[in-house]
Amino acid sequence: MTIYRIDSRKYTLKALTPAQFYGEGYYAATMPLAVTAAYSASVWAYRCIQLRAQTVGGLPLIVYSRETGDPWPEHPLNLLFGDEDSDLLQRLEIALCVWGVAYFEITRALLGGARGLRWLNPGAVTLLKTPNGIESFIYTPQQGSAGRTFSQNDIVYLHTFNPLDDLDGLSALTVALTAVGVDQKIVRYAQSFFGNGARIEGILTVPGADNDQVDLIESKWRATFRGVTQWFKTLIFGAADVKYQPLSYPPEDLALETLSAEMRRTICAAFGVPPILAGAWEASNYATAKEQRQSFYTETILPELDFIEDELNRQFVRRFYPEAYIAFDVSEVNALREDELTRNQALTTAVNGGWMTINEARARVGLPDVTGGDVLLPAPGTAPIATNGASEVAPQDNFFWSKGIRYP
Repeated sequence: MTIYRIDSRKYTLKALTPAQFYGEGYYAATMPLAVTAAYSASVWAYRCIQLRAQTVGGLPLIVYSRETGDPWPEHPLNLLFGDEDSDLLQRLEIALCVWGVAYFEITRALLGGARGLRWLNPGAVTLLKTPNGIESFIYTPQQGSAGRTFSQNDIVYLHTFNPLDDLDGLSALTVALTAVGVDQKIVRYAQSFFGNGARIEGILTVPGADNDQVDLIESKWRATFRGVTQWFKTLIFGAADVKYQPLSYPPEDLALETLSAEMRRTICAAFGVPPILAGAWEASNYATAKEQRQSFYTETILPELDFIEDELNRQFVRRFYPEAYIAFDVSEVNALREDELTRNQALTTAVNGGWMTINEARARVGLPDVTGGDVLLPAPGTAPIATNGASEVAPQDNFFWSKGIRYP
């Protein structure tokens, strides 16, 4: 893989290796192993991924008629994307978060139509690329086993945007790998510290001692303090002048708590998950928890749902079921309903205040115009002002709410 950077001084392209682009810690051969290890080893990465996957998998995916736009509960696609198959969507989101890609094998019916989708572990899939694009997919579920080769017609392939490779994805976990590594080093430091009896590393010096005396003191030291059960004991050396010189800083001088909190925020930011939702309760309070939950849906989940809908419709539904399309239903999400309530209250105030017409307010929420809706109501109880030659209506005729805009 070749990466190019523009040299601003000479206005030329300079070739970079992936290691130069990503920095220290990038190893192409071990990158797939690194992300899977980070997923299972990092509490915060695991929680963020699970939260996103459970959220996406918990939302109903509705089948609609492409002709009428109405829900189509009798369509066979409901058997594939119904509640019992939400695990398919959860795995899809986990794959995108961990690898930046997701693969589904299109299982076939006897007559060649699509029977369903089968998830393939991205860690076991190899892309065969050519200058013209992807030639095929090789799936090897177990090391040493024979791989299965799939053509592009046999696979639904989703991948996130990757500035380094148009045919591959870039996952949030890959972006967060450095922060995950630092967080793991903090955890290992704590394990080593307490495994050493909560004593920092140092040097024992015995002035004038020969080798036999040094060996004796060392053996007594290890016998006295080695192991968890030997903590908090006292060792007396008699007349020996033994001195202990620390070689490292005590934990309180390293600001580990501050560093750990910063890595936690970095990991959560990479996944678009507010820290409070991942379990970092100290990062917020009840007043801001509502805003963070709304932010999680509007800035992370809704764009992800749009991406999944578009790709599944384009690569699968439109191909095998052109009469239908699928879309997530978020109407029952409390965080978004609260936001809808705030929006509707603001629109009502705007209409009643006389600076927005009823039809303008209805257009904001995707509703059609109504007769007599192009009027301004300057103030409660006053005569409405007609706009665009529209007929006047009495203020008590509430077109705004009677035509479908209402609180949840």
